[in-house]
Amino acid sequence: MNLDEEKGRLKLRGAVEIEAVDPLKDALLTLLALPVPTIVVDLTEVTDTDLAIIQLFHAAHLSSRLRNKNLVFLNIPEKVNARLDLAGLSLVGRTGDNHETQGVLEHGQSHHPDR
Repeated sequence: MNLDEEKGRLKLRGAVEIEAVDPLKDALLTLLALPVPTIVVDLTEVTDTDLAIIQLFHAAHLSSRLRNKNLVFLNIPEKVNARLDLAGLSLVGRTGDNHETQGVLEHGQSHHPDR
């Protein structure tokens, strides 16, 4: 895990499983507290996750909306997308490609479409 507080970016590598929940939660909370409008979680080098991590991603998504921040999950691997689907969880605007402008989770996006 590589946390860049200056850029508001977190890069994850390899299999991210339940053992990583606490340090990953701490990193996400650190990013959410930063005075940056957009937070990027780069999943380019993630090979797999378990459902505990998927739940943490979902919680981070909800927390970012409450804090009026954009949360971008960049380059979501197919295995991670499959886990999201299996869990029945949604990260509004999640993306599996390289476009950072996609996947932005805007505060109130799904609850206030007129904003």
